[in-house]
Amino acid sequence: MNLEIDPIHVDVNVHPSKSEVKFDNEGTVYRLVLSVVRKTLAAHDLVPRIEFREGNAVEGEDRFTLTPSIPPAPVFAFRHDPLSGSSATGDGGSILPMPPAGVRRGMVPEMVEHRTIVTRSPDADVRAIWQIQNKYIVSQVRSGLVIVDQHVAHERILYERVLSNFENSLPAVQQLLFPQTLELTATDYALARELSGHLQQLGFDLKLFGKNTIVIEGIPADVKVGIEKKILIDVLEEYKANEHADVMDARDRLAKSFACKAAIKAGDPLTSQEMTVLIEQLFQTKMPYVCPHGRPVVIRIPIEELDRRFGRT
Repeated sequence: MNLEIDPIHVDVNVHPSKSEVKFDNEGTVYRLVLSVVRKTLAAHDLVPRIEFREGNAVEGEDRFTLTPSIPPAPVFAFRHDPLSGSSATGDGGSILPMPPAGVRRGMVPEMVEHRTIVTRSPDADVRAIWQIQNKYIVSQVRSGLVIVDQHVAHERILYERVLSNFENSLPAVQQLLFPQTLELTATDYALARELSGHLQQLGFDLKLFGKNTIVIEGIPADVKVGIEKKILIDVLEEYKANEHADVMDARDRLAKSFACKAAIKAGDPLTSQEMTVLIEQLFQTKMPYVCPHGRPVVIRIPIEELDRRFGRT
């Protein structure tokens, strides 16, 4: 990606050896670059493929490699004036990924090629989807098998849902029949007060009182009733733990913290319907391949690899 900007908006004297420069409006430039990279990655199938190799590192154990299914990346020259807000792609076209056309409830999508989504009828989904050790979901697709990490898949879904709530200011709140009183440390109380507006957009209905006391009157729709105290404390702890992360937007950091703590955990048993819905929702996200923290969500075993392992090639 080539970024062109008027030199008058760049300060090259912030570092003695000129190894760093400073933009007049670095927040705008940061969001611009982040948006372009995110949209470009979302336009491709980045699901790693498992391919086994002959030979054993340890007796009885197979070696295998993960090969990302990455097609040749397009080259974009992005020209932007942070003051005017105008932008254009170098190839003259849009870099927005194709929307998931044809995806509807009751259909399990399979990501193939650049921007193509193939769907199939789930009439036999009860036999075509499995859970391994209450941790991974295995599903049959036309190209072979896909394996989904249920925790990070749900994390991606919740993360994008929270960002959408922030964008639209339409949090889904479930009011508690019996409000819960929570005593926080002085540090956590100060953080909760600082983030109170964002927490409200997230779906928490909180009343802040003196002496580090908070009353929880409502919680996000994605939180199970009965664990509201733990979730709020965990979100605040995760938010503090991510302070070192290079994230400029407090809302993004809060979205990642909430998604991590509210997501389905490894070890949680799921029904066939719950697994199917989870995969449906995953492939309707903007970036189904990685969780908000960068971990892979899906890997694929191609049918050719299975054929080879069973001597069919």
